[in-house]
Amino acid sequence: MTRCVIDQDGLFVEEQYFDDGRASIEAEMPDLAQYQAAQWDGQGWQIIPDYRGCVVFVGEQEQVWDKLGDLPDGVSLTPPETANIDGLKSGKLVALNAAAQAFINKHAGIDSVPEFEFASWSIQASEAKAWQLDKNAPTPVLDGIAAARGIPADTLKAAALRKTLAYEQLAAHVAGQRQALQSKIEAAKKQSDLDKIEIAFSLPEAV
Repeated sequence: MTRCVIDQDGLFVEEQYFDDGRASIEAEMPDLAQYQAAQWDGQGWQIIPDYRGCVVFVGEQEQVWDKLGDLPDGVSLTPPETANIDGLKSGKLVALNAAAQAFINKHAGIDSVPEFEFASWSIQASEAKAWQLDKNAPTPVLDGIAAARGIPADTLKAAALRKTLAYEQLAAHVAGQRQALQSKIEAAKKQSDLDKIEIAFSLPEAV
């Protein structure tokens, strides 16, 4: 047997190695796990939950717990998930859309041309597709660009067609990935779900 120091409530404090004047009893040392205390009832140790000194969360507030026993309902050792999940989703969706656009801009070369020239891409694409179906179809924009560059019009039209088809493939591939990520974000129930969603895109094999 060893001597165990107890406080005024009969709670085990520590083993007593010599008589230092503190209240003590002769008993086996209690076997305690985390968040447990031992209370002497006169015959043996009663093991009780003990969260004293722990930071606990009550709703959105945190405090240092000072009571023995089980934590009551509404009090937890783990921080609550943020209540504003809709706001977090909105922020994640904004980041998703920005990342998708940046990926397209980089790999389609949009960042490397002035805005007015990019604005003509849809016209160039329409003319290139018309030329693909009918070599006599009118293509005034492509003809004008070819003339200004001093290259054969058909050479430019063929290049514009290749670029158009590649862009469409890239846009479709990235749009599909973006929509899949959007569905995951919208389905998230808590912040930890959102944190697991990685925003990343890949190129289609042919691009």
